[in-house]
Amino acid sequence: GCAATKKTYVSMKNYTQGEYYLQNENYGDCIATFKAEVGMYPADANAHFYLGRSYLATERNQSALTHLKKAVNLEQGNADYHFWKGVAHAANGQSKSELKSYQDTLVIKPDHVQALVYLGHNRFDSGDYHTALGYYNRALEKDSDIPQALYNRGLVLRRLKRTPEEITTWKMYLDAYSD
Repeated sequence: GCAATKKTYVSMKNYTQGEYYLQNENYGDCIATFKAEVGMYPADANAHFYLGRSYLATERNQSALTHLKKAVNLEQGNADYHFWKGVAHAANGQSKSELKSYQDTLVIKPDHVQALVYLGHNRFDSGDYHTALGYYNRALEKDSDIPQALYNRGLVLRRLKRTPEEITTWKMYLDAYSD
């Protein structure tokens, strides 16, 4: 009982601290704090997650990937862990692993908007425009004002030579983001 309570407390504390550091872009303190937490609690997925996110924000991409993989291994059912592991794979130039991580995210949470958008980006970059369009459309069904999805949808439609739809998409984008 006490061990389970302590584990829950540590995990919640790490979640609260990690969110605070990331929201305030205080990556140095986040790294220092979570390096210590990982040392004391190596089985805490949140500690690895926030350490990985901070490493990613400071472009220490290989270290980020190491800790984000550990977070996923410790807590397989967390869609955000899989998503951020995909972002770390992208930062390390590992497109196929990036794709797999985003797909794993959608297995857990089919409406994970960020994963849908980033899958669109991944497929766009590989030249698979039809699939990219499908992911952007799915993301926009969930949230119609995602700037990256709207913008890249226009780019995809241009590549597919679907001019009337492209024009409509650019108008939607400019209505939402006129600046």
